Amino acid sequence: MNETKKRILVAAHMGTVGGNIPGNTRASFEIALRQGADIIELDITKSADGRLFVFHPGTEKKRLGMDVDIRRMDSKEIERLHFVNPDMAPTAHTVAYLADMLDFLRDRCIINLDKYFDNPAEISSLVHDMKIQDQVYIKTPATMDFFDKVAEVAGDIPYMPVVYEKDECFRYLATRHDIRCVGVEAVFSRDDSMLASDEYIEEMHRLGRLLWINSIRFSDASPLAGSRCDDNAMYGDPDEVWGWMAKKGFDIIQTDWTLPLCTYLRMKGY
Repeated sequence: MNETKKRILVAAHMGTVGGNIPGNTRASFEIALRQGADIIELDITKSADGRLFVFHPGTEKKRLGMDVDIRRMDSKEIERLHFVNPDMAPTAHTVAYLADMLDFLRDRCIINLDKYFDNPAEISSLVHDMKIQDQVYIKTPATMDFFDKVAEVAGDIPYMPVVYEKDECFRYLATRHDIRCVGVEAVFSRDDSMLASDEYIEEMHRLGRLLWINSIRFSDASPLAGSRCDDNAMYGDPDEVWGWMAKKGFDIIQTDWTLPLCTYLRMKGY
């Protein structure tokens, strides 16, 4: 995996989700790859008996149609679960073991292991056992405790801290040779944030770091990239969203609309 900038990479948030296809499933990942995604973002949780699964904890009622906590269920119970579609109708898609999904995605894309910070030792051990450390990105909040933990269990795995509104750690991380810091995920609520400034982006590129920006939007009350989001790109002007992100110099754009974003970037020559 080349860690220097060559082109803008597209990260598919939970794969490509829509219709009867739920996110965090083999189907959603396969569709995203067929649509041109470079990176698959998936969520990880752990069962009560210590097995790792691909699922976003806390979304059980929405994703499974059940008011349960998957982290309190054992692996045999989880194996029997089925995702529901937006109409809350059960689908054929089941909750996958992380190892099985990693094997499915092996050598096909970069894999962003979200919720890594909940179980860093166990996830890192699996990545090492499968010898796919060059194929994944891990992320944590930007705190000293997490930096030390990453150095302890995942010093050879590409790492991105998640920074909010401002980045106070990038110069420090440049001195940590026990962490393979390849960039940062920038989250900001205002367009004039430090994280979107030309000076910061140029400095990060000078250090050889990648910049990840989120075009996805979970809530209008909590923007992830100021006023720019997939919503405005899809029914407004994509030049003011995806084009702005590309011109600014962001290296990775995470989206819920894989095919339209990939089509736009190809059309514009990014």
